[in-house]
Amino acid sequence: MGNDPATFYHAGYAAFDRGEFAEAIALATRCLSLAAPESYWHFGALGLRCWAANGLDDRAQVKRDAGALLSAETGTDKPWFDGLALLNLALIERRGGLGEQARITFDRAAERYAAHQIAPEQPPEWALVSRYFAALSRWASCGETGDLQLLQEMLAGWSPPTEDTRQLAAAVDLALRHADGEDVKKPAGLATLEGISRAFLALLLY
Repeated sequence: MGNDPATFYHAGYAAFDRGEFAEAIALATRCLSLAAPESYWHFGALGLRCWAANGLDDRAQVKRDAGALLSAETGTDKPWFDGLALLNLALIERRGGLGEQARITFDRAAERYAAHQIAPEQPPEWALVSRYFAALSRWASCGETGDLQLLQEMLAGWSPPTEDTRQLAAAVDLALRHADGEDVKKPAGLATLEGISRAFLALLLY
């Protein structure tokens, strides 16, 4: 893979999507060793390691990397990385039986994701990704699905559709079906998703 941190970062996310969390952490750690301090790849690797550690229920690792993100000045991406860190902290708080604290942290994550603004040169559909995580965080906080339903409507009307919007739409549909009581964790559910939407949604459902 050479010494390009981006290569290790993207390979790490591919491993995360496959559910190979230990491999994702190893690749993210390699990315960290190569990325310039305070660079996007540095912070991105910390975020990836947060998600993968959550998949392994390594709460100590999640707390370390989430804390590093929350204390860092990450420029225009600060709301995004704060949201990521808070969402991961909320997941381990919920898993640890700290229901009320998790609710508060989920709400904070939703607020930070909602505050994120994409750069003018980025694809406009990327703004929907921030909305997706804000809506998931709000749903995880209090069971409120209004934001998910609004996002579902936005995705249905998005033209032209892209692979990102198709996958987001499928993930939102599964989340809403789960909220209605359907067991979407069976093979006919989550396994139909491709891309990182599947792994993110899986961590919230389990």
